[in-house]
Amino acid sequence: MKMKGLFALMLAAAAGLALLTACDGSGDGAGDGDGSASGQTYTIAAPESEDYRVTAPASAKEGDSVSVTVTVRDEDSYLEGVTYNGKACSGEDGSYTFTMPAENVTLAVQLGTYEEVLTDGMATFDSSNLTTIAKDSGTATLQINFRASWLTSLDKEIVFSDESVIPESAIEYDVVKNSDLVGSSGSNSIEQLKIDIDTSKVSLGSTWITMSFSGNSSSQRGTIVVKITVAESVTVETWRETLVFDVSALRGVDEDTVYHVHLMIADTMQEGYQSFDDLKAVDDKVTVEIEYVARQKYLLSFGVADQDGKITYHDLSKCVGTGSSETGFNQYVDKELSFISDAQKLEIYVLNSTHT
Repeated sequence: MKMKGLFALMLAAAAGLALLTACDGSGDGAGDGDGSASGQTYTIAAPESEDYRVTAPASAKEGDSVSVTVTVRDEDSYLEGVTYNGKACSGEDGSYTFTMPAENVTLAVQLGTYEEVLTDGMATFDSSNLTTIAKDSGTATLQINFRASWLTSLDKEIVFSDESVIPESAIEYDVVKNSDLVGSSGSNSIEQLKIDIDTSKVSLGSTWITMSFSGNSSSQRGTIVVKITVAESVTVETWRETLVFDVSALRGVDEDTVYHVHLMIADTMQEGYQSFDDLKAVDDKVTVEIEYVARQKYLLSFGVADQDGKITYHDLSKCVGTGSSETGFNQYVDKELSFISDAQKLEIYVLNSTHT
């Protein structure tokens, strides 16, 4: 009985020693020295930059899921991704994660820089668009023009880099077909997309808009990238332009014939209205100088008065002057007058055909 009791006591002592060894981690080579049986703790180094801010823990244990948040401060840059020790983190839109490896980690941020694209493939940012709009100034409209044969289907993806400046709730879209521009004789081909911005819902600042479009076929693709700034107010630039109307093709007119020219900003109710009445032709040319609000489009009409003073409005020929596909043109096209610079002269032929 004494031997059995001694043997039991030895077993209890051995068990106690094993338990003590397990608690201080000295027997298996694992642990982090802080009383835990989990993995080793390693450091996380986050970069500092004026262009972005990184939020991440200073350390983590091997196997832990680590969250990283990146806020881009530079309004002209966008976040492409985040890496840890050269490996890509999972996630997007500024929120990322990675699994902590058995080593110290250094984070790195990859930024891209926005580059303006005003025309690409089938889509063109209209030259009359204002890229600075005033807050609380009604509706600001951006017009995208399409150059694609029989574009009857349009898919769009429009992304704002800073939705606190222009939120989605401030935007409405209006698709303009060829028949909307020329009347019932036109087709269903899509000519324009108008993006209406409710300036009562915007905030001061700048945002990049990336607009991707696709149509009926794989060749009908286009992406526009442009920076829009919202300001307290916008100074309207006014130019002086000269219009010369050639009336040599008109029948039944003489040196005593009186002419009338009227114009107003397109898509408005009489805004920018200008009237030039009781004009005379010199060498078959009727010349007027107009005040033109920069980067706007104007509706233009030309009337001829008979002896009783009744005015008949005549059609005007298309006229495309100086400019380029990048900057736009000084032109009268699709019944809209537009200029791209100050002090220009545009000569337009008056046709015998008339309209009401």
